[in-house]
Amino acid sequence: MAVLDVGCGTGAHLSLYAEAGCRVFGVDTSGAMLGEARRRLGGDAPLICADAARLPFASGTFDLVLAATLLHALPADGRSAALGEMARVAGHRGRVLVIDHDPGPARGLRAGAARVLSVGLEALSGHLPGYRSFRASGGVPGLARDAGLVVERQTGAAGSTFGIYLLRA
Repeated sequence: MAVLDVGCGTGAHLSLYAEAGCRVFGVDTSGAMLGEARRRLGGDAPLICADAARLPFASGTFDLVLAATLLHALPADGRSAALGEMARVAGHRGRVLVIDHDPGPARGLRAGAARVLSVGLEALSGHLPGYRSFRASGGVPGLARDAGLVVERQTGAAGSTFGIYLLRA
């Protein structure tokens, strides 16, 4: 299975896929993060400095394209292009797995506390305006719909503060 992590950061997710026997590839815009990913993964994984809206791979190259907590951090006008690119490199047989903030209401006291913590962390990281616009636009389901993708499966995590979405063309 060929797996691409868009916004791979330090390669933590990729290392899990590599341990499971997958061929892993990563892209990130941060050279420092790619350096950490190289240290973690060794020379076995192609890691490329690239923009999520212009992925340097042929259509249908990957079985799975992963984006974990990436879309909300992108500029609002670049989110659809990035998701469209992920779908393009996954092709009709591949899937796109997105983990990001759930745009729905927090469900319960624990979920409310998790949401408050998330908002605080986003504020500290400088992503609060992106977080707010991402949630207001309908989050992953809204972006998927706009990109012509179908939410095949969906579940919540961290008290439904985060959503995990499996998308297909």
